[in-house]
Amino acid sequence: MESLEDLKIKNSQLNNRLSLLEERTRVLQKELQQQLNLRESELVELKRYHDKLTYLEKRYRALSNSILGKVMLNYWALRKKVKNRLHR
Repeated sequence: MESLEDLKIKNSQLNNRLSLLEERTRVLQKELQQQLNLRESELVELKRYHDKLTYLEKRYRALSNSILGKVMLNYWALRKKVKNRLHR
């Protein structure tokens, strides 16, 4: 059977280990919370860009389906070709 002193030493060691593990847990929880906040802000930004892209796609479809819009898109394509030829 272990002596009282041995049990006290073991108890002290276990308490120290428990303290270290609790501190480690707090640090990991803090890091996890920071990562969660970062990912959440990235998702908000991604949603904002997705909404903007959806709006622009809708406007582009409306433009390309109208008569004047088709003329304008052809004009822009022609301008781009001319510009690329001039830069060669």
